[in-house]
Amino acid sequence: MAEATVLKVLGQPTQIEPFQDPNLPADIQLRRWLYPGLALELAGPKGAGYVSAIAIESEGIATANGLQVRDSYATVLMVYGHPQARESLGGDRTRLIFYPHRGDGWLQIDLEGDRVIRIEFGLPA
Repeated sequence: MAEATVLKVLGQPTQIEPFQDPNLPADIQLRRWLYPGLALELAGPKGAGYVSAIAIESEGIATANGLQVRDSYATVLMVYGHPQARESLGGDRTRLIFYPHRGDGWLQIDLEGDRVIRIEFGLPA
């Protein structure tokens, strides 16, 4: 989705944070647009960027398959099946990683204990 489309649909973000990804060339401009409960990562020149990732960070916003923040791990398994990878985030936090689009995209679901606390999906920049 193009930056102009995001502005048309969601309006101005409440905050914009530039950042770098050490796995990408330094000339790729990255920025995080923050909205209530939602974060979008955009790649490309200002004004001509595109959405490379979307993160759901609070209740009330669901994925296309219906998963929401605060859903249980059992619901994750029912909706998406078993993850291809799993990372410990420290304490009782775990990241589940899925590659639902044959390697072209990814889905990360962060859990705290048995509950979803963040859902992020996107395509490589």
